[in-house]
Amino acid sequence: MQSGQVIAQHEDGSLIVPDHPLIPVLAGDGVGPDVWAATARVLEAAVAAAYGSSRALAWLPLDAGDAGTPAAIRAHRVALKGPLAPATDAALRRALELQAIVRPLRWQPGTPSALAHPEAVDAILVRDAVGGAALDCTAADPAVASVVEALTEQGQAVPPGARVDVRLVDKAATQQMIRRALQLALDAGRERVTLVHGAGDRLRDWGYEVAQRDFGAVAVAESDFHADFGGVLPAGKRLVVGARAVDDVLPGLLATPADFGVLVARGEAGAHLEATCTTLLGGPWLTAGAAYGDGVALFEATHDPDPRAAGQDAANPTSLIRSGALLLRHLGWTEAAEKVERGLAAAIARKTVTADLHARLTGATLRSCSAFGSDIIENM
Repeated sequence: MQSGQVIAQHEDGSLIVPDHPLIPVLAGDGVGPDVWAATARVLEAAVAAAYGSSRALAWLPLDAGDAGTPAAIRAHRVALKGPLAPATDAALRRALELQAIVRPLRWQPGTPSALAHPEAVDAILVRDAVGGAALDCTAADPAVASVVEALTEQGQAVPPGARVDVRLVDKAATQQMIRRALQLALDAGRERVTLVHGAGDRLRDWGYEVAQRDFGAVAVAESDFHADFGGVLPAGKRLVVGARAVDDVLPGLLATPADFGVLVARGEAGAHLEATCTTLLGGPWLTAGAAYGDGVALFEATHDPDPRAAGQDAANPTSLIRSGALLLRHLGWTEAAEKVERGLAAAIARKTVTADLHARLTGATLRSCSAFGSDIIENM
């Protein structure tokens, strides 16, 4: 552990960041240690380039499987996390009581994309961090007898061998996520908030309820925005809150990306939207990510651990590096974050890239994970 000071917090929730903050780090599984080593060097160099010796990052290594890790992260208020196995990742999110996953849907210039104009997409996806409990069984199972009975009374035939999928959706937790998304939209200057709902999903109703109750002074429903205000926000209003079915969002995002600022989704709809959008914009190895709870923020790699490539110094560290830039912005160290982003953009523009991008870019130069980190530092 390096020497550093714990980040404190004002009563209003804003952070008190020392010049040498101590940041908990979970390197992760598989390629995690490789991408973390490159990320640490990049972030340290960016801070030094931006602030000289007056500021520096200190790291507190933690083990995701240690029972004391969630408490340590909460005590330090932030953490940086490499890729973890899904079960470990889910357990950590539950222990930290995280409310919302945030994924900036923004293309990294110079990288391959399935879209004709990926630069036009600039949205933020907010989805639930911890899914509700689920029960999947046959209709003959006594555990779902009351559900089958209710469906039968409604005239729905339920054969004994039919699968019955019952999911618990916590209204309070869902509305916490929506509230965080609306506040994020205000903080980021995003005018449009879209509630993305699946079949039978109450997200739309619960979202409008939160918008009216907690953000009524600054938010207007999309229907009123057009019918009553002619598509122009009235004085004092800063948010337009609308709703779309999940199947309508992707075509809309691609056709008229300016109509989308913050997307809010939960459950399978949220997971599907994240997977599809990140794939179209280049893939999870290029995507930044964070997850938030009350008084805690986790900045994370969004790809899987890829254990087959562990220890080969070949993985692409871009996801964790971009998430590290989000961490720096969260701390208020904007100048250092800009150094990271500038160095990353320049390294990719010069086509000095890791194997995953090298295979997809004509005329690229193959770099190891650590060498790619060095290229970013040299181009800051």
